[in-house]
Amino acid sequence: MNHPLTTSWLGIRLGRDPQSLERLRKAGQILGVRRGGGYAYPAWQFDEQGRVIDGIPQAIAAARSAGVSDERLAELLQVRAGLGSRRRLVDSLRDGNVGHVLGVVRAQAA
Repeated sequence: MNHPLTTSWLGIRLGRDPQSLERLRKAGQILGVRRGGGYAYPAWQFDEQGRVIDGIPQAIAAARSAGVSDERLAELLQVRAGLGSRRRLVDSLRDGNVGHVLGVVRAQAA
């Protein structure tokens, strides 16, 4: 996971307390992956203003309904689009291609 953000760092950046971040994670509004005794939040899910990029909540919902763990989803979103490509699946979300990403996520359950 590239540049995971700690709960305390993200809380300060977003002006939220740790309990608020935990509620957002549980509700599927932000992606958190287990790290030690807590959670880390992939930096790539946020834009330059600290907002969650469009499609992240939908991808989390699709993964959870398909039985795909948040940790596996984080891995999937980092997968390169092809040999020699620098583009990742999360880049498709940034481009607005949410449907494609949801299809890939749902295929993981098959």
